[in-house]
Amino acid sequence: MIDNLDTPSSADNHNKIWNTRRNHQAWWLYLREDARSVQVSPYAAAARATDLVGLPPAYTFVSTGEPFHDETLAYVKALRAAGVQAEVDVYEGLYHAFDMLEPDLPESQLARQRFCEHFEQACETCFAPQG
Repeated sequence: MIDNLDTPSSADNHNKIWNTRRNHQAWWLYLREDARSVQVSPYAAAARATDLVGLPPAYTFVSTGEPFHDETLAYVKALRAAGVQAEVDVYEGLYHAFDMLEPDLPESQLARQRFCEHFEQACETCFAPQG
């Protein structure tokens, strides 16, 4: 949830698990009367950020059937435009949290594998040594 405003993929989404109704409800619980405002702090809704320069590398994955599809791709595009290394994998025809709810799907196994690879790389290159 990085955009409190509807995107084409979140505006009329009736998929299972996470959909338009649940997305609107979650933003209302988080931001209350500001849930539909463009004036929300980027600390609350990352899509409102105007300067992404200097952020650390990012990796995410998203499916074409979930409300977060368009906002995720827009955010990755904005990160890249700011010079941030950002990667995204897109899984066709699935829904939010498919990787957890259907762990035996080949797409779920690939999503977990790719996530773990990126996390391991981040641990090796982005974190300060721990005592």
